[in-house]
Amino acid sequence: MLRLVSRHAFTDNCSSNGEFQQTTNTDENVFVKNGLLHIKPTLQDAALIANDHVIDLRGNGCTGANWQDCVTATNTTNGTIVNPVKSARINTRLSASIKFGRVEVVAKLPAGDWLWPAIWMLPKDNKYGDWPRSGEIDIAESRGNNWTFSQGGNNVVSSALHFGPNPGNDGWWRNNVKRRALHTSYSSEYNTFGVEVSPPAPSPKAKLISPVEREIHIHLRQYAAPPSNVHAF
Repeated sequence: MLRLVSRHAFTDNCSSNGEFQQTTNTDENVFVKNGLLHIKPTLQDAALIANDHVIDLRGNGCTGANWQDCVTATNTTNGTIVNPVKSARINTRLSASIKFGRVEVVAKLPAGDWLWPAIWMLPKDNKYGDWPRSGEIDIAESRGNNWTFSQGGNNVVSSALHFGPNPGNDGWWRNNVKRRALHTSYSSEYNTFGVEVSPPAPSPKAKLISPVEREIHIHLRQYAAPPSNVHAF
């Protein structure tokens, strides 16, 4: 049994997949209550949405590689707005990791637009290079939108492996699997999401060590991102 002793992964706003996302390290967005871990989305400051405004986090906690990953704006002329929701992300990188075995997460996913809940396993050390060279296991990803969303909302969960020489050649689409909830959604009740990583069978031939044959840790996240800016799963 791998005990989840988590920490805030980031202390400010950050980016992933090249889109601006806002996560915090305060108990407004992540806390423990009655023995349960809550990652709670909250509404953005209304003034940042109603009026022209630029949020520029370059050099102020943003983890994006490009400037556009760290900058977002409300423009009342063309109708663009900053993310109307902020949330949190945590991981077990400094407290718990696993090489082979089974990991299960019991979770109730959120409901609401602009939400993208995810349960990942990431390498403890990027031995083969930056993402996705060192691999990623997506145990579960979903959306907060309801079932009417064209690409599936909180009634659909997907899983995948990310790998490849660079983000432009990520092979996630080769193994992406979706599971649709029957007459319900993953936001209506708790479900168990899991993955089992087994050691490779012995072989007399020389073996290439794959990225997932290294220690990996759990990464729980829920962030706000415009549906038009995220890949279809």
